[in-house]
This record gives sequence, C-alpha cells and structure tokens, in this order.
Amino acid sequence: MDERISSIVKILYHAEGRIVMKDLARQADLSEKTIRKILGDNEEELRRNGAVISYSRLKGFSLEVQDANAFGKILNSTASMNQENRMRVLYIIKRLIDCNGWITIDALADELYVSRQTIDRLMPYVKAGCAEYHLSIVSRPKYGIAVNGSEINKRIVYVNMKLDEGITRDAALVEQVQNIISAVIHRYDLSISDENLYNLSQHCIIAIHRIKSGNAISEAPVLEGDYESVMEAAQHITKEFEEAFDLKIPEDETTYIAMHLAGKQMLSDAHAISSDVFSLEDEILQALKRERNLDLTADDELKTALLLHLQPLLTRLKYGIPQRNPMRNEIKRAMNEGYEAAMIAAHVIQDHYGSWVGDDELAYLALHFAVAVQRKKDQKPSSKKIAVVCATGRGTARLIEYRLITKLQIPKESILMESAASLAQLDFNGISCILTTIPLPEKYPVPVVLIDLSLSDGSAARVQEILSQDMSEQAAALIDERLIMDNVSVKNREEALHVLCERIKETCGEDLEDMVLKREQLSSTEVGCMLALPHPYQYEGNRIILAFLRLKKPVLWKFSEVKLVLFAAYPSGSDELQQYVNDRITAFASDPSAISALSEHADRQTVIQILLKGGSV
Repeated sequence: MDERISSIVKILYHAEGRIVMKDLARQADLSEKTIRKILGDNEEELRRNGAVISYSRLKGFSLEVQDANAFGKILNSTASMNQENRMRVLYIIKRLIDCNGWITIDALADELYVSRQTIDRLMPYVKAGCAEYHLSIVSRPKYGIAVNGSEINKRIVYVNMKLDEGITRDAALVEQVQNIISAVIHRYDLSISDENLYNLSQHCIIAIHRIKSGNAISEAPVLEGDYESVMEAAQHITKEFEEAFDLKIPEDETTYIAMHLAGKQMLSDAHAISSDVFSLEDEILQALKRERNLDLTADDELKTALLLHLQPLLTRLKYGIPQRNPMRNEIKRAMNEGYEAAMIAAHVIQDHYGSWVGDDELAYLALHFAVAVQRKKDQKPSSKKIAVVCATGRGTARLIEYRLITKLQIPKESILMESAASLAQLDFNGISCILTTIPLPEKYPVPVVLIDLSLSDGSAARVQEILSQDMSEQAAALIDERLIMDNVSVKNREEALHVLCERIKETCGEDLEDMVLKREQLSSTEVGCMLALPHPYQYEGNRIILAFLRLKKPVLWKFSEVKLVLFAAYPSGSDELQQYVNDRITAFASDPSAISALSEHADRQTVIQILLKGGSV
C-alpha cells in the first residue's frame, strides 16, 4: 500500500472523532487536491484491508474499521509505535497466551494502568502480531477476548517475540536442562552446535513451563523420514525431564522435542542425505551460475557443506521450527556476496517447498557461500603484474619472489623478474609498479618502489600502499558528487529509497527503484550501527554505481533505525576494481568509528577518504 495512504489512515485512526480536510492536509503534509486523489485511487485497496474512510464537507473525515485483523497490517506497515506501546502489545499477547481462557479489555486496561480506549487502539497491533504466527484473537460478549491457535504456534510466538525471557533467564534451570540434553545427544551420537543447544534448551524450558500450566501439545505432526535415533533420544530426554521436574510429559511433546532435534542436528555423513536434497543443491548451484555468473559447481568442499546444511534446514521449514541467528547483522555486513548467493538459494528452495527462508536462516546459508566465494577469489590470478629488479643474483631474486607470494599474497604468475637493462624493452601496459633493490636512473610510467633484500615490514608496507593506491584512485573516480546527498529529510524507508533511486535515475539514466524495492522486500538491508546497504536485486548496467544518503533524522528501516544509506550496484561478472570497492564497503560497514564519522557530515572528499581509503578526514 502507498505510504501516503498509510499515513492518512494512521492520522484518522488516532484522531479524536472526525478531522476536517484542512487539518488532515496539514498533518499529512499533503495538498487537499492530493488527498482527494489518493483516497479515490486507494478506496478499493483500503476496503480490502478492512477499513472505509467516509467524508462530509461539514464534518470532515472519519475512519471505520471493518476487519481489525486485516487493518492491523496497515498499522504495522507504517511508522513504528513508541517503545511504551510496543511493550504493552507484547504484554497483552503474553497475557492472552498465558491466561488459558478469556480476559476482558477492562481487566487488561487495569493491569496496564491505561484506559480502555488505549487497549482498543492497541488491539489491531496485537491481532496483526498474532496473525503472523497463525494465531487469531476471538471475542465473546461478557467474556472478553482470547487467543485461538495451536500450542506449537503459541510457543513459537514466545521465542520469536522474546516473551520467554523471564523463564529462560534462570541460569540454574538453563544449566540443568542443557546438561540433560547434552548427555543424551552424546549418548546417541548426535551433534548440535552450542548455539543450537542453547536454542533447544530454551524451547524445552518453555515446554516444561507450558505443560506445568496445563498447556501440553496435543497435535504434534508425524515426524516423517529416517529419524529413529532422533526419536529415541527425544524419548530419553523426555524421561529425564519427567524425573527432574516431577511431571508427566505426553507423547506429542516427545515428538515436539524430536522435531527440534532433527532440525538442529549437525550432520556429518553425506550418506544420510536424501536424493531430493542432492537435486535441490544442483539446482541452487545452476541458478547461481545462471543468475549471478557465479560458478561454484566444481567446489566439492562447498557441495558437501551445503548438503549437510540443507537437510536439517528443510526439516525446520517443514515443521516451522524457528532458528535464531545472533550473528545475522554481522554476516550481512562482512559477507554480503555470500548473503546475495544465499538469496538465490532461498528462491530455489521456495519454488520447491513453498516456504521462504527467513533472514536468520539466510545468514546461516550465507556463511557457506561466503567461504566458497573467497576460495574462488584466492584461486583467481590477478590481472595486474609487478616487475621486480634485483641485481644481487638469481637466488636473492627468488627469495624476494617467495616473500612477495607469502607476505603479500601476490600470485607467482603476477611477478615478472627483470634486470635493470630489460626494463627499457618492457611493455608497461598492465604493470602496476616496479620493485627494485637498487636505485634506477630512468623514469618509468609506473611507480618505482625501493625495497630491501629481505622485504622487511617497512618495504612490504610501501609495496602494499602502492598496490592499493592505484585501485583507490580508480574507485574515487566512481564517486559522483551528485550522488552524495547530505542531511536529507524523509519520513520512512520507502521515501529514502525513492529519493536515492530518483537521483540515480537523473544522474546515471538507470531506473532501479523496482529492483531495489524487490531486494528490500526479500530481506532487509539494514546491517546495524544505523547503516543500510540497499542494492538492486538485478542490475543490467555496465558500470559501478555508488550513491550515499545521510538522513537528517533516522528512520525505521525494518528492525532498527537507519541514518546512513550506502547504495552500490555492480555489473555482472567481477573484476579487481569491483572487488576492491566491495571490500572497502565491507570494511566500512564493519567499522563503527568510520560509520560515526560519516554520520556527522558527508561530502565527496569525506566519503572518498573514509569509505575508499579507510582513513579519517
């Protein structure tokens, strides 16, 4: 839905009674003519989303909510609630899940020390939050409201909305549960990571809490496949829990634990992988080759790791098992190429299984692809060459060559061993610099670096500076002053991206807004530290585009606020300049002090110095 109609809806929703045209136009920062057009264009869509706006010339506008559940999605798509109301919504959801029955709006208002009208205004948020996990809020005259849905989905809400923190912060209880699970999985020769062990223990603690309060699972799905050892382990864990916590655990709860074990175990044997997963992996690698020109089909190490990862991932998708990833933003910042490859994999998975892999799962997948991409880079020879002049003999020359390879990771095929005399006949096209152990009398079209025979740290630093300087200057030429927008006022993420894409269209002739929004909808590009790194899902251009937006005030992106927006679009394929720019953006995104520096001020020289040269102004 258009952000402007969402803004109008929110103004009317929070208004006390009707609101006249003049006041609505002022609050929405729109002309009266524009408001009439927006309302006319969006009347049907608004009705589909559970609301009707009526207008009287004398009395003004009013909003009638006909479907609160659908309408809540409109509210959630606009600016975020303040923190106090967010906590109230979470309290109401937890209270409804815990109460095992009906509770009146008045009782909720009394518990939160607010008016009934405040609770009424929060209910669309409550309903929308529950609907995301396939739960619904039902009402009954004189009884109040209740939450309706499966016990499994209620527990998923507990975990994802962090309603469990009061239960799972008992360190002694967490340790006791973890020790039971660890002993059992060791006995049955299963393997799960430390993070997954902690995650599983949280789910088990919530299960124990819910069973004690009379909310055991009674509808666990059948665990399909060869999970005999997993089921036996789950039965053993159940027995240990019964003895440790003095309760009777139903069979469906055992299946629930087995589902989590199956979805969180780390497989070590490719023989345990189904044929469907082999086919899925092949499609993923072919899609990467076709859509990203990234050929990883010969990387056996990746193929094995991917197979072992996909099998439990598909189990998690099938049974709706959530998988938190505490390193999600760090992976987005430091492994953006791997993350984009994971997006392609997610599309292939969705085509086959009908479920989208969320941000947390995407980040785990990205780890495998990031390692494979780096491995491929390491195997690719540099197109730039270095001429090395050593006058003290062949043995010393080979020593310098060896140290260039080991100390600076310069490929052997990029090193040309020359004599001082042979430089006169050398074609300098493609030569980055000359390294020499003796002074050279002639002037050459490339930098000359005097080094010592041992290639000491000082010599190595001078060589590295020359090699990176060439790329830095090429990258700086990409920074167009017209694409640096400083101190810009916007209301939300969509407006920020629109401003950015419009300037790119005016400056570069590339209309990328649809592709940028498509990429953003699949997975938010915010990476923490008030920074977002948007980019197009697909880009057919033949030049690198860099653009920068510094906002006057931060706006909510999806999960957190953003003040700095750094846009990058790369042509298909990859070259050294593109890799240099991408590496610099990754380094920048991982450096809070650099981000802070650009948060204060952004002009062309500042951006070049901090972003591309990694320095301070």
